[in-house]
Amino acid sequence: MATYNFTIINSDFDSYLLTGSDSDSTFLNADSPTLNISVGDEIVFTLLFPYDYRMEITGTDIIDVYSNFGEITFVAEESGTYAYRCTNPNYIDFSVGFIEVEPLP
Repeated sequence: MATYNFTIINSDFDSYLLTGSDSDSTFLNADSPTLNISVGDEIVFTLLFPYDYRMEITGTDIIDVYSNFGEITFVAEESGTYAYRCTNPNYIDFSVGFIEVEPLP
């Protein structure tokens, strides 16, 4: 079981950029990358922007609304594809990416 840490920043108020590493790749200010992990792994998203936002991971109960900075943790309990979305307070999607969770061997 591994933990992967990502920071998310806002770019020009119209997209969110991720920096960090997953099981396959390293990302530097990537716009909506697909993240690859295995069942049992954890992703910690640290959101670094000083205004209201919303982050959702489909197929889970993670729907978080924050004011200012925050941290969201996703633990991959089942294999499959999950979408993550970052939106502004009016729920306009600025970034949509995917998390591919591979089963354990």
